[in-house]
Amino acid sequence: MPAPLRQRLCAAEQFYGKYSIHMICDAFNISRGTFYNHILRNKKDNTWYAKRKAELRIRIQEIYDESNQIFGAEKIAAVMKSEGIKISKEMVRTLMREIGLVSILQSAKKLYKDESQKYKNYLNLQISIFR
Repeated sequence: MPAPLRQRLCAAEQFYGKYSIHMICDAFNISRGTFYNHILRNKKDNTWYAKRKAELRIRIQEIYDESNQIFGAEKIAAVMKSEGIKISKEMVRTLMREIGLVSILQSAKKLYKDESQKYKNYLNLQISIFR
């Protein structure tokens, strides 16, 4: 009698990344769709996903520090893609938020925008008073 599906999926998960999906699924008699659902959609309980996120967080922190804490999610994603790491800027943004990293440029732009709006017509009002 074959082992329950959940048990086979957990055993097959250990070989994910080492062997091809076809080979793993054939060996454990699991359909590929079921295996992909287990690996990719079961993210909360998935140790592989948690391990990958931890590795990505470390690399994001390194790139952020190398850029003197200037790069934002888009530039960090571009650097990681040039290194051959598959990641989206949305994922980088999410992980940066989890780590607590904020781009300096983003803050500087916001501060500049707030300051320029605050004092925008101040000088014009003074000139019109003296005329």
